[in-house]
Amino acid sequence: MNKINELVERIKDRMDIELEGSYSGYFIKNIADSDSIAIKSKSNQYHIAITGEEKAMLLFPVVTSSKYEKLTEDGETAQSEKSRYIFRSRVRLSIRNLIKLCQYCETTKEHDLKFESDYYQNEIRRLKQKTAPWVDSYTSIKFRKDTTEKHQRQIELGTSKDDQDFICFRKCLCPNHKLLILKHKNLAEYDMIGIEDPEVLTGIEQIILPDDEDNNIISTTEKGVTSSSGFGGGENAGINKIFFGPPGTGKSHRANELIGKKDRISTLFHPEYTYGDFVGTYRPVVGEHPSDKIKDTRGNEIPAPINYFGFVPGPFMQAIAKAISNLNEDLENPSPVFLLIDEINRGDCSSIFGDIFQLLDRDEKGNSQYGVFIKPEIKEWIESEVGTGTWDFMGNGDLNIPHNLSIIGTMNTSDQNLYPMDTAFKRRWEWQSCSVEKEYETFQEYCQDPYLEIDGVKYDWIKLIKKLNDHITNQHNMEDKQIGPWFIRPNNDGSIDQASFANKLLFYLWHDVFKDEQGSQSSPFLDGDQISTFGKLQDTFETGGLEAIFKKEVLPDGLGSSPESAGESNPIRSDDLSEEPESPGE
Repeated sequence: MNKINELVERIKDRMDIELEGSYSGYFIKNIADSDSIAIKSKSNQYHIAITGEEKAMLLFPVVTSSKYEKLTEDGETAQSEKSRYIFRSRVRLSIRNLIKLCQYCETTKEHDLKFESDYYQNEIRRLKQKTAPWVDSYTSIKFRKDTTEKHQRQIELGTSKDDQDFICFRKCLCPNHKLLILKHKNLAEYDMIGIEDPEVLTGIEQIILPDDEDNNIISTTEKGVTSSSGFGGGENAGINKIFFGPPGTGKSHRANELIGKKDRISTLFHPEYTYGDFVGTYRPVVGEHPSDKIKDTRGNEIPAPINYFGFVPGPFMQAIAKAISNLNEDLENPSPVFLLIDEINRGDCSSIFGDIFQLLDRDEKGNSQYGVFIKPEIKEWIESEVGTGTWDFMGNGDLNIPHNLSIIGTMNTSDQNLYPMDTAFKRRWEWQSCSVEKEYETFQEYCQDPYLEIDGVKYDWIKLIKKLNDHITNQHNMEDKQIGPWFIRPNNDGSIDQASFANKLLFYLWHDVFKDEQGSQSSPFLDGDQISTFGKLQDTFETGGLEAIFKKEVLPDGLGSSPESAGESNPIRSDDLSEEPESPGE
């Protein structure tokens, strides 16, 4: 029997724990006072340090990086940078072992008073509800470079921000306990067992190293978070992207096409939208009294309502929590989450984003490059959603955007007069133009022959808005005020609703694009008493059609009338639309 099998059999016989992995090595760590967070000690250290255990370090991945070496060649630079890597590693924990450790701490009362008094009782109840003998957890393994001893490494196992089950495991390890770390063959994954009785390991060697063929070398060019699969990056790296363009150019359509059926949280900015609305804030909340009853208007007895202030998360924190939850479910390939912000420039972005503006800077993997301080109320809420400590996936104690969360915005550029964005905010986004010219073709793929019908005469919709757009750019040199083909969505038969044209498009031209310019050369409308007001413009359109309201040069295919004949009904059929168009998709 080899020494690893001897250890496996010992654990089974003495602790009734069936070790099921294929292991290539193990290490037995003596838990010192400084390693424990479960006792009344003065230590504030939340990690288990493996320092000076040169052989034990060979159980863990080797991180290599040219940039990392360069940072440490200059001791002063390295000291200021505090160069380190954080490796997210899968860890399996025995449910039986966790329950026994909790029972030990509950019985001996060795836990620190900073833990709630019923912590271990609650954990025992939670763990007993699990049906599997093992739980898949994870921890952060930090690699540090000592500036005085260039080749010395320090590996830290775990922080207070790790997975809930691993946190429980950490809180149960007391001085004089043993920590058994077993390495899975050819994987940077581990089984960990806490041993309270030192007699269990009598006669067992402290460390058995993997053979030379079992290694885990990870190469990277940056400091930060990594894992055996890169922990982010690639095609699934999160982005900040804004689709912008004039009205009717398919911005929302493109955003929805990008998101598809993936997880999304949506919101819409407006002038009254605040940081508290977006991120979250304390608000009055109505709860229920546990025992008092009242009668409702129908005489039914219901719990008495209680008014109190509670933290109510905004869409940003909801998106963060969902992304982290997906990350916890599948660390290697988490499902993406999208935060969609419609009309992003209708709100004061600098005020709405506030301090989280810093999170928009992303590293090459898609995670926030710089974290921000997490407020106590936000920390309390997000831990209730995703588990204690799991929000700190970067291991730096700050709030960050995970790589599987993308933020998508839409922006109507004709609304520039609302809240202009500053340059610092703009440069943290990818920008994709939704121009009118490009959208003509996309629109006609959906609807080949769109038309506006007035009194039985069909006008080519694309030709009409092209003419109007030419006039807008010639007179105003303002691309942002153009009309996109989706400004009015066509019906299934390709027709543009006449009432929508009168009440939506004419309104836009009159009140937004050519406001206060009626009667001038810039206006596309004919001059005359019949259309001196918007109401009269609509009436004239209903009785006389396009030729009665628009100047001749604005209309396609020579359609139109001279100013002298304004008001006369003389519609001319478009040459290209002599037959009924087919419905989209037919």
